[in-house]
Amino acid sequence: MIDYVFGANILENLTTGMYQDSKVIYREYIQNACDQIDKAVEEGLLKQGEGAIKIWLDSDQRTIIIEDNATGIPASLFQRILGNIADSDKKIGEDKGFRGIGRLCGLAYCRELVFTSSAKGEDNESTLVCDASKMRVLIDENVRGKKHTANEVLHAINRFSQKKTNDIDSHFFRVELNDINSENTDLLDFQQVKDYLSFVAPVPYQSSFIYRTEVYKHAQELGIKIDEYNITLDGEPIFKKYTTVLKDSS
Repeated sequence: MIDYVFGANILENLTTGMYQDSKVIYREYIQNACDQIDKAVEEGLLKQGEGAIKIWLDSDQRTIIIEDNATGIPASLFQRILGNIADSDKKIGEDKGFRGIGRLCGLAYCRELVFTSSAKGEDNESTLVCDASKMRVLIDENVRGKKHTANEVLHAINRFSQKKTNDIDSHFFRVELNDINSENTDLLDFQQVKDYLSFVAPVPYQSSFIYRTEVYKHAQELGIKIDEYNITLDGEPIFKKYTTVLKDSS
C-alpha cells in the first residue's frame, strides 16, 4: 500500500490561501473561544454571562493577545488537540467553528504564534510555540524544489512544553501573535480592529439602540437564540454599532 504525502504547500493553503483579509484571524480565534465558553457553561464551569474574551494590542511590541476564561485544554489532551489538523470534534450547525484549522490562520501574519492553556483542577500549564518564520522559509524551499512534507514542516516549527502552576483553579486559553509582520499593521490599529469586531463578532447591542428590546423579543417569539459574548479590546467593551437613526432615501 502506498503512503500518501501531503506536501508543505497545503500549510500555505490553510493559512495565507484561506485568509486573504488579515483581520479574519480575530473572527477565527473568537469563534473558538465562544464555542469553549458555551461548553464551560454547559459543564457548570461558568454561569451564563461570566464568559469573557479579552484582546490586547501592543503596537510597540507588535504583539496581539487573545484570551478566554472558558474550559481550557487538559494537559493530557493539549498536544493531540493542537498538534492535529482538521480533526475537530465540533459539529456543523451547533458550533461556530468546526474545521479544526482556524488556529493556523495566525501563522501567516507573525513571526511566532503561541498557544497557552490550563484546565481547572490541574497544576500544569501547557504551551505550544509555532515558529511561523521558519514555516514560511520551508514552504519557500518547497516551492523552489527542496521538497518537504506538511508533517516534516509541523515537526520543525512546533515546540510543546509544560510547566507547573500553583493556580489549580485557573482555566483559560490564550493565543499570542508575536512580532506581527510589517505589512499587517492594520492588525494593530485599535480603531480598525474595533470597527471590525463590532461588525463580525457576536457582541451585544449598545444600550442606545432603542430597537434592541424589540429584536430580543422577536427572536424569543421565533425561538431563536441570539449569541452574545463579553469581548473587550484593550479593556474597552465591544458592542454592535447599530444606531437608532433611520435614513429615508427620498
